[in-house]
Amino acid sequence: NLFQENSKPYTALLLFRFFFIFLPQTGYLHPDEFMQSIEISAGDLLGVRTSPPPWEFTVDRPIRSAAILHLFYHGPLLLFKHLLVDGFSWYVDAYFVVIVTRLSIAVLSLANDAMVALLARELGLDTFRCLFLYSSSYIVMVHGTRTLSNAIESSLLAIVFICLLFAFNAYSAPGNSRHTLVKVLLSTAGIVTAIGVMNRPTFVAFAAVPYLYTAWRCARSLVDPIGACFNFGATILAAFSAAFVSLVLYDTLTFNPTFASRFASLGMDEFLTVNGAFDFLSDFARSAVVTPWNFVSYNSQSENLAQHGTHPRWLHLINLALLLGPAAPVFVRHAWATLRQSAQQQQQQQ
Repeated sequence: NLFQENSKPYTALLLFRFFFIFLPQTGYLHPDEFMQSIEISAGDLLGVRTSPPPWEFTVDRPIRSAAILHLFYHGPLLLFKHLLVDGFSWYVDAYFVVIVTRLSIAVLSLANDAMVALLARELGLDTFRCLFLYSSSYIVMVHGTRTLSNAIESSLLAIVFICLLFAFNAYSAPGNSRHTLVKVLLSTAGIVTAIGVMNRPTFVAFAAVPYLYTAWRCARSLVDPIGACFNFGATILAAFSAAFVSLVLYDTLTFNPTFASRFASLGMDEFLTVNGAFDFLSDFARSAVVTPWNFVSYNSQSENLAQHGTHPRWLHLINLALLLGPAAPVFVRHAWATLRQSAQQQQQQQ
């Protein structure tokens, strides 16, 4: 209940998070929140392109996914266009384009709130106190409502965590009568993981945490942990593979006009034959545009990074203070204490 006495501070911060979106804002956190997202979508849908698409989308090996743009930004802008521009002849300006897309990201950020609430419940903590601390964060108020790939990444990670948490609880329930629900949740986790990887390849590292946590819970509390992990993994891998290939196909059709024309000319009767399907798969394998791989390949070369400006490693310590504020030294102290405790336990076991 968002309106009970102990939840009012969190509810106020939640309302302020959305209210803050509608305030006129003349600055930005990073040019990418416009150049790599809403400028491209607004240019495609509203005819207000102010500059050519950034190089990430126009090089021979694009490192940003068009499917992600269309999935997260085209939808809100299409709704805005049909309801307000076409329906009421509203004048399109940058303010409304920014508001509509940021509002969709803010709605997506509610997945993070749900994850915090679920984790608090699992750990026996005060749910609304945890939500209050989370919602009062500068990261949530500002970064979490911007059209940045990082904001999308955090929300997708939260969705994966929620799906795995519910799937494990349903699987381990007495009688295990929720087989279909478990499959749906695990498939959703696999699909969202594929979307997360296409959005930012770094998602692999972050998503490893909930997946390893789920595997640890299976090993600790289930009678047949190996069978459970196999069932979980098979369902997730199947859903991930189907979603990832579909997204790669979408990007290939978008970035490779030659392949798109061959795909359009392929008749259904021809496609359903063995030779036709084999020819299509061979053509797709040769022409595929795998943006996560291109992203990793490009950024793994220091000479490429030097073209955009490099920074010393210690700058992350400055960023940590900017992001966490007064909580930064507390976080560092707690992390150091945890590492020391873990090292001492290992020495005692030896």
